[in-house]
Amino acid sequence: MMGGVLSQRPDDLIIKPFAFYWKSFWQFPIRMMAMLIMEIMQACMLVLLPYAVKDIVTAADSHDPALGSVWNSIHDPFMTLVWLTIGMAVCSRISGTVLLFVARNIRRMPRIWLFEHLLKHSMEYFSNRHSGALGAKIHDVTHGMAMATWTLLFDFIGLLILFVASSVTVGSVYMPLGVMIFIWGMLYVILISLLTVPRIYWIERVSKERANITGRIIDSVANIFSLKAYAHANYEQSLLTGVMKQEESAVLRYGLWGEAIHWTHFILTFALITGSVYFAVETYEAGKIELATISYLFTLVLILSTNARHLTWSLQAFMEYVGQIRDGIHTIMREHEIADESDAKPLEMRKGEINFDRVSFGYSGQGGKSVIENLNLNVPSGQKLGLVGSSGAGKSTLVSLLLRFYETDTGNITIDGQDLSRITQDSLRENISVIPQDTSLFHRSLADNIRYGCLDATDEDIIDAAKKAHAHDFIKDLPKGYETMVGERGLKLSGGQRQRIAIARAILKNAPILILDEATSALDSESEQLIQDSLFELMKGKTVIAIAHRLSTIAKLDRLIVMEQGRIVEDGNHEALLKSKGHYAKLWDMQSGGFLGDETV
Repeated sequence: MMGGVLSQRPDDLIIKPFAFYWKSFWQFPIRMMAMLIMEIMQACMLVLLPYAVKDIVTAADSHDPALGSVWNSIHDPFMTLVWLTIGMAVCSRISGTVLLFVARNIRRMPRIWLFEHLLKHSMEYFSNRHSGALGAKIHDVTHGMAMATWTLLFDFIGLLILFVASSVTVGSVYMPLGVMIFIWGMLYVILISLLTVPRIYWIERVSKERANITGRIIDSVANIFSLKAYAHANYEQSLLTGVMKQEESAVLRYGLWGEAIHWTHFILTFALITGSVYFAVETYEAGKIELATISYLFTLVLILSTNARHLTWSLQAFMEYVGQIRDGIHTIMREHEIADESDAKPLEMRKGEINFDRVSFGYSGQGGKSVIENLNLNVPSGQKLGLVGSSGAGKSTLVSLLLRFYETDTGNITIDGQDLSRITQDSLRENISVIPQDTSLFHRSLADNIRYGCLDATDEDIIDAAKKAHAHDFIKDLPKGYETMVGERGLKLSGGQRQRIAIARAILKNAPILILDEATSALDSESEQLIQDSLFELMKGKTVIAIAHRLSTIAKLDRLIVMEQGRIVEDGNHEALLKSKGHYAKLWDMQSGGFLGDETV
């Protein structure tokens, strides 16, 4: 698989929007069918109400005084009216009760599916997108799913049944009138649908721009220190304004199509009302229908025109929800860039030997330039290896490839002879502890952040790991101790405190392979010396790869390699590399001389 390639082809979708919606809609088929039947029955009863009123008027008009009170004549049609009204209420409440049991899951399951699929995307996928925008799209999809379902069940189905039932009941009284209403209903649905379809494109645009706005806001807030330090609030506001203008433009075009729909609705309902009145009066004068039938027809036409307006709004809302769903699905439900093979097996960790065999890799968007080029490297089991090199030499990329955050372009990487592409990603990462340079913590308690290294760890285990990472002292001095919330990305803590939490997390995980990526870069010299002792204790019996710009932090390791432009240019221990007087020796002289730092071994 080519590394760093993020495809945007439509057929990369793991599931199409309609299939995703259908899967969610039919999670509870019996309950959905129950609500559907109730809505159909309710629509049919609504059509029969004017018919019952017609029978009441006819009975009252033909009442024989010899029968006594007029109630005697209208009793049967009146009771029909009563039972229809009660039946509509019962159907509505049964549907509403079933909805209570469905509503809690109609959002829950799609949200779980989306979140689960999202987390399996590659690091490159996330690096190319705003995290806030992705969160907004999950919300948009799940909200759109729920609202589209309610609109479909409680608006579309009922209104379509209303049109059909109206045509049938009117046709049973006078066929030409029934045909007229049926043709009008078909014309209405077709025209409104044709005008609504273009709105899907624009609502997708609106959804994308709104997600961009959310992402832009979150990006600014997440980097609030830089924003304030550089006094660039106005600049960030100008960037947000630019995105908002694009959203406003899309909203305008979306709204213009809406106005076309409203005008079409007005013209068609005006034609229905005036045409029905004219047709009914002409038919009555011809003696083909009774006066009571005219009242029935007028009542039904008013019901149709009122519900047609509601259908217009519902159809537009439905298309808006469809647009949100489509946009979110196209963004999230893509094929995973890095996926386990169907026959992938868990990693069998035996010794912890790592081997890079002719590995090359380049990030997408860099014009095909290789960051790692034809690299060969063997790290024997238990060896402590230090990576040295200038920024951009490929050190962190090498670690990312080992963690399989990216796929190699060529070559392969093995652990104990097992190709990483043939083992499951979870089992690989379960056997590797990472202490990163940029430690980002969850907005949870300190205890939960440390426990992330081993989810079933006890409180005693957490405290012990914190002590070894020299984090216990500052934690116990906090008002809430280990239950202190660290803020978004851990910003309530200093850089050094965050790094100690990351070290405690790695100590708790105790994986056989340990990766240190500038693990002590945020610590002062005194704290670093204390942590170094803990790290060397942690390294015992493990295969270690450590990256450091301060050479004093890795000089005691078993082996050091120097990387430049994705290649290994020097390989040996500290003493051997100093004697060779190459790149490493120059870096050491610069640092020991105070140019890049004054640390010494």
